[in-house]
Amino acid sequence: MSETYENRGSISEGEGKIYLSIDEANALIPRIEPLVRRMVDLARDLQARYERLAALPAARRERHPLYKDEVADIEAGIQRDFAKLKDWVEELASLGAITKSPVEGIIDFYAQHDGREIFLCWRLGEPQIEFWHEVDAGFAGRRPVCELLESSTT
Repeated sequence: MSETYENRGSISEGEGKIYLSIDEANALIPRIEPLVRRMVDLARDLQARYERLAALPAARRERHPLYKDEVADIEAGIQRDFAKLKDWVEELASLGAITKSPVEGIIDFYAQHDGREIFLCWRLGEPQIEFWHEVDAGFAGRRPVCELLESSTT
């Protein structure tokens, strides 16, 4: 009998991946949600700061010492916060939560269904795992998780 969604019982690792059942992934949501919220806030702030910095004319930044110092401070802050964001993404990955979009708070969890690898998909603001998608489908290919449960019982 092939492994179905229902009979997955514990976290298993393969090729550096952590495979979770729906219940295991849902159990992680309360733990990761505060971190994902902070990550989204920081990622959006970083994006805005980077866009503001990129909008400054290069000649203006380099000509005037005031701009040069201010730009250096902004760049240092961006690098510092980007490192923090990267640490949070790695922390989430160590729990089995793969960050797909730090700006949107989209997280995938590796799972297996009928012998193939899939992603359980969660987005900040959703109460639990409600969607899944094929590994190569992405967020646009999300499908209701009830499909997995229905096909496991047939």
